[in-house]
Amino acid sequence: IDLLTDAVAGFYAPKTKELYLIELPMSGAIADMMFEMSMAHELTHALEDQYYDLTDMVEAVKDNSDAVIARKCIVEGTASLLGFEYLLLKRSNGQMDSASERAPDLEQQILQSLQLGQTPVIKRTPNILKLPLMFPYHAGAGVVQGFRKSGKGWDDINEFLVNPPVSSEQVLHREKYFDRDKIDYPVEISAKAFEAALPK
Repeated sequence: IDLLTDAVAGFYAPKTKELYLIELPMSGAIADMMFEMSMAHELTHALEDQYYDLTDMVEAVKDNSDAVIARKCIVEGTASLLGFEYLLLKRSNGQMDSASERAPDLEQQILQSLQLGQTPVIKRTPNILKLPLMFPYHAGAGVVQGFRKSGKGWDDINEFLVNPPVSSEQVLHREKYFDRDKIDYPVEISAKAFEAALPK
């Protein structure tokens, strides 16, 4: 609970259709920028939910934690990229193409900001709890930004929400999602084979 309340600037709750922004313990230009980026990020989730039903998207694979992570990567990746592009748009007089072209490697930027901006609570949190929370943001942003920089528009990116990656492998090794000759579908392994070997 300490980690989640310390690290979250805002969130959208799909089940209640409510959006929350946390009051930051600072003020000034950086706080305003973070607030605007968080607002754009969370409004993206609200729009995604309106059109694609985020609860159903996750519920459809709820028994497969890796598939859940892959879907969260797309949801968080689109919102992270759009929040960032929103800020760039404000500085480029509304020219979305130039904003996208000038965008730095967002995956690395998010990773660096997560590492540099660690509060005492985040620093003392074990990686086993911390890293899974961070992964959908930086890895998801990398996938979506790579797709965007290849000349695809936001309409094309919506296809991610209809046909998301099926595993974290497809997020980490993007050719296994994009290249039809290299697609690698996860193999489902049943634990029943171990019943004879393992005592109750």
